[in-house]
Amino acid sequence: MGKLNLDTTVRRIFKSYEVNREDWRRPHLGASIVGKECERSVWYAFRWAQDPGFPGRILRLFNTGEREEERLTSDLINAGVIVHEADQSTGQQFKVIGLDGHLGGSMDGAGKGFVEAPDSWHVLEYKTSSDYAFKKLEKEGCFSAKPEHYYQMMIYMGGAGLKRAAYLVRNKNTDDLYLEFIKFNAGEYSKIMNRAKRIIQAENPPERAGEFISKIPCKWCNYNEMCLGYKKKAPVMRLPEFNCRTCAHSEPILFDPDQKPTVSMRKDEDHEGVWACHAKGGNLDEDQQRSGCELHLFHPHLLEPLTTLDGEWADHHVNGVQMSVSYKHKSESTFNLINHIDTDRGRARLKTIGSRVELEGGLSEDEANTIMGDWIVGSSKELAGKIIDLSGDYPTIKIKDDQ
Repeated sequence: MGKLNLDTTVRRIFKSYEVNREDWRRPHLGASIVGKECERSVWYAFRWAQDPGFPGRILRLFNTGEREEERLTSDLINAGVIVHEADQSTGQQFKVIGLDGHLGGSMDGAGKGFVEAPDSWHVLEYKTSSDYAFKKLEKEGCFSAKPEHYYQMMIYMGGAGLKRAAYLVRNKNTDDLYLEFIKFNAGEYSKIMNRAKRIIQAENPPERAGEFISKIPCKWCNYNEMCLGYKKKAPVMRLPEFNCRTCAHSEPILFDPDQKPTVSMRKDEDHEGVWACHAKGGNLDEDQQRSGCELHLFHPHLLEPLTTLDGEWADHHVNGVQMSVSYKHKSESTFNLINHIDTDRGRARLKTIGSRVELEGGLSEDEANTIMGDWIVGSSKELAGKIIDLSGDYPTIKIKDDQ
């Protein structure tokens, strides 16, 4: 029997979406996700904790939703609605920016001339929906069925100074349309802005919405392994990605925590939030945040399924001070996570070879064995994004491609 050919045209199509995808690390906390059920998952996203790794088929599905915006705008114009997709004087898309640039989002447009409210300008928000979700929306309305969309529009109305929003949704199965008019609610707006501020400033991860990886909402969450410490029923630890936002030394800075969102026509880079580095001093631009540096130390609260053996997180000192800590998983497995070890011969770093971890830096075999013992697992840069399997007698490293 010949070897199965996995190279097909359809696979190449989906692969092209993966190759050409936009960077998943959004500079700001997106208005579209602030209202999600689980506050902790939003905190993970803001911290760039994990690449969602969407396959090409899902990325194509996202692209379908984006392409629908042009058609829905055309539908509204054909129905007699005046639609502005961008500021008429600058040609720039309406961007709502708040909390010193740490919160942001882009409006689909502004519209006026609806039969139901002809004299009022509305924030326009377009969505596509499965048949099941569409029917739930028809039955319960946006606030109950899709609260994250409701609060997204609250942020946009508050930023644009508008009192109404038009929520237009297409059923992907039947092509039916659902239109709901949402009125600005000062109380709900204050609620979602306080939530956004709380997430941005949070040193510790907020409360999770669930506790079981096999049940909703945790079952479909991108961060369930990192958050709960299990893959199906096996104890694991997914380590965060390597960037400044997953580092214990970085901090988002809010100069004016009470700042209200506004509509901005400037380019994104003109108003992104400031992140500070407390290891090297100074602020970090977006490129630096994505790259990380040699002093990177995983933010302890991104490793929450683990506890330190002595109950405390290791000292965050740099410049020659050892940065390592012994951990205990809730399954009782233990291991050490280390960035470097300082010895009489200088600094020894760790490198991973397959599922093995070795010290490099001039140590003898006896010295290496004494330091490593059974449980040392590697440096943050080399292990970023990988899974540590804690189900056996010894922890092993699972590379993302081999999950």
